[in-house]
Amino acid sequence: MTTRDPKHMRVAFVGRRTGFNGGFIRWLDEHYTLVGVYFIEEDWPEAAARAREVRRRVKRLGVLRVVDELLFLSYYVLRFGKEERRLWDAGFPDAFLSVPETTAPTHSCDDIHSRRWRAELTAAAPDVVFATCGRTIFRRRFFGIPRYGTFVLHEGITPEYRGLHTAGWALLNSEPQYVGYTLLKVDDGIDTGSVLCQGAFADAEMYGFHWRFLGHRALLDGLPHMKESLDGLHENDGDFEPVSQNDRTSHNYSWIRLTQYVARRLSAMSRRRR
Repeated sequence: MTTRDPKHMRVAFVGRRTGFNGGFIRWLDEHYTLVGVYFIEEDWPEAAARAREVRRRVKRLGVLRVVDELLFLSYYVLRFGKEERRLWDAGFPDAFLSVPETTAPTHSCDDIHSRRWRAELTAAAPDVVFATCGRTIFRRRFFGIPRYGTFVLHEGITPEYRGLHTAGWALLNSEPQYVGYTLLKVDDGIDTGSVLCQGAFADAEMYGFHWRFLGHRALLDGLPHMKESLDGLHENDGDFEPVSQNDRTSHNYSWIRLTQYVARRLSAMSRRRR
């Protein structure tokens, strides 16, 4: 039986232009044939993007709910931000702190679903698109282009922790075993695709409630498992046995609210006193 060299697998990266994503670009370039880097949401200045997102949430969920969410984020930054920055500096290698120069074609995409970028991706002929989380929800006309499919790296373990702020929710729910990573094949749902690989971050309880650091640290911890799984995907020409979802409960989480945080914390304190 002939072994297929994983270095020959053609991979395109799609994600935001961040230092942390720079580490994934380096990693892909080292282990596979990187045929393109597509930076999305480039025309979304952070402040303007956040304001637009807040307006959408107010329209959909109401003012009180969104104020509750923003109060939690403000509290989190004030209470945990300084220590989290220290953990970030100490916990991530330099490769995950900057965007690299690469020989692969690199693009700044205004709309990844536009005809232009779909044509560009089709011409690059990737076997796999490796995508990291952002605000963009991939549509079938894009995620169906790669030969093996588009795989998104999700912070958290699905189906139990789909959606947003998953590391924070796992800690609030006293389920640190669900702080982890999932590499799933994109479908029409939200984090509902077939799971190529996933795993828990064993040291989640060591870092307290620094969930934004923990979510990213779990992804880094899972890289060897992801490499093994992607190699197997190439070896089997795109076929894989998805991680079983049998007898598992699916939950889709959104932004944490301050009232929820306080209630869960008080409940946990009450249980410890008994």
